[in-house]
Amino acid sequence: MREARTIQRQLTRSSRKQEKDCARTFANLMFEGKVSSVVRMLCDNDNKGILEMSTDTMDQLLKKHPEPMPIVENSLFFGPIEQIEESLFYNIDETMVFRAAKFTNGSAGPSQIDADFFRFILTHKNFKEEGKKLRDT
Repeated sequence: MREARTIQRQLTRSSRKQEKDCARTFANLMFEGKVSSVVRMLCDNDNKGILEMSTDTMDQLLKKHPEPMPIVENSLFFGPIEQIEESLFYNIDETMVFRAAKFTNGSAGPSQIDADFFRFILTHKNFKEEGKKLRDT
């Protein structure tokens, strides 16, 4: 019986630690802009996930996301849109793309590939030929 209680105590501790790890992972992924990874993590977790929509849930969401402030007219741009000359893009070469790729960050777009993976493809030595071809295009 004592062995069973010891095992139970260890299981309870591990689940608490798992909750802390889940919160830390959630915060890190959100900070990195990996929203789709966060949603996937929440949906894969059996014990947690997306709350059922109830009046209590809706009230909490409304408290956290109040109505937006009215638009201040001075903060808007009016007038014609400035066209960018095509010659501006002639200076973009493979080296410039390589340098810019080192500083990319953000979440996945329609391709479901986030900025970290694009940076890896464009700059890592494992993709020497493929990365160069991609930077050249």
